[in-house]
This record gives sequence, structure tokens and C-alpha cells, in this order.
Amino acid sequence: MLSRGWRSWLAAGVIGLCVGPASAAPGPAADEPLAGLLRAGAEAMKSQRWDACVDSLTAAAALQDSPATWGDLGLCEEQAGKFALAHGHLSRALESAPASDAGDPWKKYQAALQRVRPRVALLIVTTDPTSARVIIDGRPVGQADGRTIAVEPGTHTVAARLDGHQDEAVTRAVRAGDMPNIHLWLKPRPGAPMQLQPPMHPSVSRLFEPAWTPRGVLVTLAYAGLATAVVSGATAIGFEAHYQSLKGALDAKGFRPDACVEVKPPVTAADCADILSRAGARATSANVLIGSLVTFGVLSGAAGLAMLLDRGPGGPKVTATVSADGGGIVVLGSF
Repeated sequence: MLSRGWRSWLAAGVIGLCVGPASAAPGPAADEPLAGLLRAGAEAMKSQRWDACVDSLTAAAALQDSPATWGDLGLCEEQAGKFALAHGHLSRALESAPASDAGDPWKKYQAALQRVRPRVALLIVTTDPTSARVIIDGRPVGQADGRTIAVEPGTHTVAARLDGHQDEAVTRAVRAGDMPNIHLWLKPRPGAPMQLQPPMHPSVSRLFEPAWTPRGVLVTLAYAGLATAVVSGATAIGFEAHYQSLKGALDAKGFRPDACVEVKPPVTAADCADILSRAGARATSANVLIGSLVTFGVLSGAAGLAMLLDRGPGGPKVTATVSADGGGIVVLGSF
């Protein structure tokens, strides 16, 4: 027979073995928070509870940087009427999408981005110095590197801040479809030490890289043709001036159009060789100028046709602008 004390200790041990493991087992929510949030987001999307979908997928995106999560979050934000947030998250999803997968859900994200784009304004913010931090309506957005930042139509305050410099801010009213350029120049504070400029952000250099699409290649070649025309035009002007200066000097010596057929004093063989060489260079530069202008015209026409046939999500847009300061024509978009 066990004493009462031993029986009490034995009963406590049995209860501890039975109850302890059960109380220590984690629940599904503690074990898989990300999976639970994704399931909640999918269920909210299916039942069209858009605000709940946004809340769940926003929390999931904070736990895992996934293009599909950003894309689904953008879809829910579009339906919830949060178009600026939807534009940013859909763009982020498509930038990170696998290059080999052009089907669902990426086509769905692309279609949603096309629907959202006309409903927001896209701010192109740059700063000097470029390392300044940009704040839009009190929300930090990082450094301004020339990328587009979507905002809802209305009045917005864009500010820039950098240590050793005076803050700069501008308030701008924008409409849906606007794409204004906002440049903020920060003045150094008196007595503040000079800061070295960091290298240009990679996204800025991407602005000048040609897009490997038919219109991108054609526009790039058209620019090359225009540059060739400008250079050859300047060269032709130089050769023409050089030729005319020599011809004027020979005319003063009694140069005649047939003077080099039978060289007679005061015109020498060296004079004839010189003016004939300059005349040949002038003719060559003129031919290059004409050819480059024709090439530029053909490529420009082909590029314009490619733009009309293949607008793409960021296709060019020609807009007439009028303000208190003046007016003009603005060409926007990716080429």
C-alpha cells in the first residue's frame, strides 16, 4: 500500500503527462500566420469583402515580399477604390513577375493596372541633391529617383528633406491622368558641411536605356539618325565655310571656273589641289546630311506607326497644357 503522500505525487505526475502536451501544442494561427493571412485574403476576395481583403493581404505582404501577394493586394485595392495604392502595388508585382510566365495571374494584374492608370495622377519627382528623402502628404516614399509615384486626384504636398539643407516643399493640385514633373531644390544651410553626391540611382540610368520592343528600337534608331543629321549638318557648314574662304582667296588672285583645267599663274597646282579637295569634302558632307535626314524621316515615321499599333501599358500620350504661366504640347509615356 502506498501512503497518501505518494498517491498524491503519482496522481499529479499522471495528470501532468496527459495535460501538459495538450496545453503546449500551438494552434494553426500561431504556427502559420502567413498562410492564415493569405487564406483570409483569398476568402475575402472571393466574397468581395474588399476592405477585409486589403487588410489581410497588407499584413501578409509585410511578412513576405511576394509578387503574387502584391498583385492580389492591388486587385483588392482597385475594388475598394484605393486606386493610387493599387497602381503602386500592381506595378511592383509586374516588375517582379517571372519573365517566363506571361499567363495568369500576370495578365490579370496587367489588365487591372491599365484600368487604374487613367484614374490616378503620376508624379515624377526629382531633387537636387539627389539623395534627399521625399515625403508626399506626410508619407515617406524614399529617395526621388525619377520614378513615377501614383497619387489620387486632388491637392498634394510634396516635400524633400536632407541633413544640412533647408527643407523644400511644393503643393500641387492634380487631376486623373496628369503626369507633372516636380523638382525640389534644397538650399544648403549656412555653415553646414558640404556633402558628396552619391552615384546616380540605377533607376535613373534605366530611364535612358532603350526598350527592346519594336517601337523602342525604332525610336532609338530615330534618335541616332537625328544625332547623325545634326553632326553631319554642322560638319557640312564647316566644310562650306572652309571652301568659301579658300574660293574667296583664289578669286582675289584671279581664279576662274576653268582655271584648274589648264593651270596658269597666278593660280598654282597646289591651289587647284586644295580647292578640289575642299569641294569634294563639302559634297561628301552634304550627301551625308541629306542621307541622314532621309533616314531620320523614315525611322520617325516607322516609330510613330509602331507607337500607334503598339501602345502598351505606358504608351505615349500627347496632351495640350495651359496654365497661368503659359501653354504648350507635352508628350508623355514610355517610348
